[in-house]
Amino acid sequence: MCIMRGAAAYQLLSIVVLVATSRAQDENIVSTPDSMKNNALGTKMMELIALTNELETRAQKEGDDVAGTSEKLTNLQAELAGVELLLTQKEDEKSVLSDKICQFSDEVNKIKEDYDALLSWTESLARDD
Repeated sequence: MCIMRGAAAYQLLSIVVLVATSRAQDENIVSTPDSMKNNALGTKMMELIALTNELETRAQKEGDDVAGTSEKLTNLQAELAGVELLLTQKEDEKSVLSDKICQFSDEVNKIKEDYDALLSWTESLARDD
């Protein structure tokens, strides 16, 4: 914004010079060079203003891109936190299931031992008869 004001001030000055030289030329007091007739300073100032506006537009676009990317990063971090929490829950469930499997396996082994003991006892009773 400050650059645009400065550019406008320089352009106003070049217009004043152009008007003064035009009046002087009309009165045949001073002849103006072609660069003054074409208002080279004004043209350069317009180019500067156009480039400044383009730069501001690009900066705004980049700022918007950064804001969008930042928002996406925040969303992904929240999703990651949720997945990590779910992973922790699943690991806890796995641990509980592993304990239950071990208990079940112990119970099955005890039943097998009882069965083998009863089978041996039954076979010994059958031989005694």
